Amino acid sequence: MKYSNLTLFDEQTLEDTRQNWTAFAGGHSVFALECGPIFDWIEERLGEEKALETVAYGLFEPGVSTAAAIVEVVNSAKTKGPMIKMLKVLVSPQFWDTVAHRQEVLNIFVGAIGGCINLSVRKKTKILKLYGRTNELLSVMMDLHTLLVSSPIDGISAKIEGRWLVLEG
Repeated sequence: MKYSNLTLFDEQTLEDTRQNWTAFAGGHSVFALECGPIFDWIEERLGEEKALETVAYGLFEPGVSTAAAIVEVVNSAKTKGPMIKMLKVLVSPQFWDTVAHRQEVLNIFVGAIGGCINLSVRKKTKILKLYGRTNELLSVMMDLHTLLVSSPIDGISAKIEGRWLVLEG
């Protein structure tokens, strides 16, 4: 998997990602509105991973210090119904032209989902909820759901709840 490293940002990876994304955005107004505050928010919480709070992970290619995406996750592993929720996948401006970069964007979504599955295993949660914020991500999740229903994995159930793909097991 090309994008297989879902990890918390550190000072260096955050700065590398901010600079890279800013260069690719080239002053695009959406970048200032959507990404600017997210980088500030991540910087305030560097190294923190508190239960019941939204945490931003970077999705990286192995050996690369610039994130291809920022993945917002809530870890409610310490509650009565422990679960991990993937709320949002914010793709690098490098891939904003989703028509020209469709395969790359799909690889990023698959990497984010795989990273959240691994996170769920590490946190020992029984439920993973993935939110299909964009139509592209929802499409990938629907395909994953179809695959899991047609070729089930022992101990894992999959269901769709609105725009959520819920994996239990």
